[in-house]
Amino acid sequence: MKHRADYRLLTRQLELMRLLRIGEQQAAFVQAVLMGLAGAAAVLLFEAACTAVQGGVTGLWGTRVACFSELSPLWRVLLPCLGAVVAALVLLLAHRIDARRIPDYMEAFSLGDGRLPRRQGLLRSLSAVISLGTGACIGKEGALMQIAAVAASAAGRWLHVSPHRLRLMVGCGAAAGMTAAFHTPLAACLFVSEVVVGSLSIGYLAPLLLASCAAYALVWCMGEGGALFPCDAVVTDGTQLLLCLATALL
Repeated sequence: MKHRADYRLLTRQLELMRLLRIGEQQAAFVQAVLMGLAGAAAVLLFEAACTAVQGGVTGLWGTRVACFSELSPLWRVLLPCLGAVVAALVLLLAHRIDARRIPDYMEAFSLGDGRLPRRQGLLRSLSAVISLGTGACIGKEGALMQIAAVAASAAGRWLHVSPHRLRLMVGCGAAAGMTAAFHTPLAACLFVSEVVVGSLSIGYLAPLLLASCAAYALVWCMGEGGALFPCDAVVTDGTQLLLCLATALL
């Protein structure tokens, strides 16, 4: 039954492409936009889960630093420790379910076929949610890019794209995750192109940029857009500008 449903889905995709006169390149662009939306949606759910865990364990809502600063010193130490224990148990459960080594999004692109296990990815993301929600001093960017790549990989497999296209979709998901984390679509596109893909060709840049822009559009529509670290100071003095350039070069 599953094979029949997959065959019908693939047939409908081909019929739609033929009806709209969409070629392979245009189809890749459409899929990149879909992967950007899927990756951004996964990131928004991840952040909402972190906020829910934080509110549940502290009874406070807001930024992590502001909330934990209102707790007693004892709870500031105990909560991250307890959260680390629970997160470790979740990782142990993930290993019990599937003992295979799970690749990250970079390995799935450069060495694999773009397949990222969904169950393992969800459990690892749950572990990160618990760690972050209980105040662990770790960055969320890596976890966000990973969950976005897992969402893109799952969506690409549901669409039955080729392994080459699926690898590209994983890259689009990673770019979407970085965009949603930092609100920087252009930087996310260039980062994935240089570090993950290893190429700045238009064949990769265009889908990655479309995925990043689609992710940022969704984040903006959800009220999460804008500068992540706003800065009111503007450099107007020529001497300050030269010093900034010298610092950047150093």
